[in-house]
Amino acid sequence: RDTWPQLLPTLAWRAAVTVVLALVLVYPAYTAWQARSRAHPYRVEPQVRQALKWLATTPPDAAGNPAKVFAVGLWNWHSFLVPALADRPLVDGWHDEGAANVRLIRRLRGMAWISGDPVDATVAHQILTRLGASYVLLHRAYWSGERTAEFWEEFERHPSLFKLRERWGEVAVFQVLPPAR
Repeated sequence: RDTWPQLLPTLAWRAAVTVVLALVLVYPAYTAWQARSRAHPYRVEPQVRQALKWLATTPPDAAGNPAKVFAVGLWNWHSFLVPALADRPLVDGWHDEGAANVRLIRRLRGMAWISGDPVDATVAHQILTRLGASYVLLHRAYWSGERTAEFWEEFERHPSLFKLRERWGEVAVFQVLPPAR
């Protein structure tokens, strides 16, 4: 008994398979080409670049380790920018779940997220001190999903906990001051 492929002439069958394979290969290549034409590389804003340059010149902490940084308002770009361009470690690291202090980090990040807990400068200071943070990098205008403005305002309201070290427009670096004794 003959099946339907055997009923088609061999040339027509091969042509049909070739067309199907070409479509299967060409369509993803075409959509990738379209996506590539819409993609733009991340551009480090001049103010952020200045802040990172400033952080790169900060002295080590009391133990001689590079000053640790916590960033708010750069979305996830801080995970790449601070270590790569400022050569400074992040207090929250790259992967929260693998961190030894994941609960502290999550509480701090919870304050940073727009849907999280309200920003509390005293609690933030306690957590940042426990995590060994020296500085907090804030960018008010880049990522609206984080509470950068609230952190900024809270830090300015608590000069015994945080000191504004430098500012470049909507970007600032606050120093985490040692706890009062």
